[in-house]
Amino acid sequence: MKAYLFKFKFVAIFLVFAMATTGCIVENNNDNNEEPKNIEGNEEVEEIEFCSCLNEENINQTIPIINEFLCGLSNDLDDDEQLEALVTWLKSQPCIIDATLLCQSCLETELPKSEILISFEENGIKKELVIDIAMEKPLRVASYHENKETLSFAKTKWKLEGIVDAETGSIKVLEGSDFILSYTIAFGVLLNNSGFLVDSFYYDNTCYDGSVLHEIGWYKRAVGFTPTNYISFTYRVDYKTCSFRIYGGFGGTLKMEINDGYLFMNTMLEVQSFYFQKNDLKLFYDDRKNYLFFKQLSD
Repeated sequence: MKAYLFKFKFVAIFLVFAMATTGCIVENNNDNNEEPKNIEGNEEVEEIEFCSCLNEENINQTIPIINEFLCGLSNDLDDDEQLEALVTWLKSQPCIIDATLLCQSCLETELPKSEILISFEENGIKKELVIDIAMEKPLRVASYHENKETLSFAKTKWKLEGIVDAETGSIKVLEGSDFILSYTIAFGVLLNNSGFLVDSFYYDNTCYDGSVLHEIGWYKRAVGFTPTNYISFTYRVDYKTCSFRIYGGFGGTLKMEINDGYLFMNTMLEVQSFYFQKNDLKLFYDDRKNYLFFKQLSD
């Protein structure tokens, strides 16, 4: 009996050690106890399985297939290289029309998530879905969602709710926020003292014409208000890396500021990155320890 218990404990310890050192467990639903698929050796079978599941009814069955590919990537690859490898792999599937990395670590959840847009054909109809990638070790597909809108600041208008401490969630409401136009920003929209004018305009080498942003140059233009002044600034945004920077300071009327106008403009100049989803815009500064929190304004 003692020998049997010792043998059982040894097997249990060995299994725990094997699972801990593997670092990635792939689901195996094979009832015939066949050997797991080798990623490099069964590419054709893998393509057939992936493509046969790429439809509305079976789409979630593609998740373990993609995760198996991610588990097989070298540990020496950084996040950028792993995402690039995944996009390349998706493009290699015969059922995928195109695959594009929309943004990296741009979704704020318990684990940051990246997004990859894929297009494919189902029953003769072209469809698009976004794959949510959990940025853990190794990378993992969290879910799919519909591509409801293209990420862009073009022709959007925002009002500052306050400056937020990212760790505690405490918010500082700036003095003068009760004025209707105070601490507002509009991307690709003209403003005047009566309110927002929904219109297109040109600045330097950048053109805004409606809901779609056509980037002719690297830099874009935005305008807004402090409690005292009409302001304008040039900025550069990268929707893949979620970076955002203001270049060349502020233009506008620049009269003597009151309330927290200077605090607002000086903080805007420190912004390094952003989070943008639906009606929320967060402009992060100080290594993402703090952010300016905006709510989108309707037309």
